[in-house]
Amino acid sequence: MEKIFADTELADLAADVRRHSFASRANDLRFIEITISPDGLTAFSSRW
Repeated sequence: MEKIFADTELADLAADVRRHSFASRANDLRFIEITISPDGLTAFSSRW
């Protein structure tokens, strides 16, 4: 995964920060949690 972001502005962000940001944006777009993370690995909750 780090190679994917190596030449981008996201390279300095930790993986958990990228994951949470993705989940937050997906929630803003009204994707349901199972779509965002079918295996539950984002530890994202719509209660936040």
